[in-house]
Amino acid sequence: MLAAYLPTGGGAFALILERLGVAALTVSAYLANFPQRLYGGDEDEPRGSSGYESIDEMRAARRAAREAAQRTYMPPPPPLLQDSLSGRGGVQGLNWHDLALCRDADGDEAHDFWEAVLGGAFRRCAK
Repeated sequence: MLAAYLPTGGGAFALILERLGVAALTVSAYLANFPQRLYGGDEDEPRGSSGYESIDEMRAARRAAREAAQRTYMPPPPPLLQDSLSGRGGVQGLNWHDLALCRDADGDEAHDFWEAVLGGAFRRCAK
């Protein structure tokens, strides 16, 4: 559009101006939709990008937050059931369940073992 107003040889210059104009419109539309907050709250002076006036203030705030988190931390309660390393433990009162299980040659335990036969059917294995 600008090329029509410029003399001959101004095509590249017109293209640059047109691109700059589009970029300026894009930036202004972005700033209109997403305004930047330069000041935090009702303060009269701008603060740093982190919201703290100094490094020492930031360190003190982080230290206070860490100490508050440690005061409110409660360790989880111990588990109700634990595996025994020897495997001899078991749950008190459930020995009848352990005795009802069968064990196969692989060491698997179950109430019943089934094996597949021809035709997609299953049959119960002998104990």
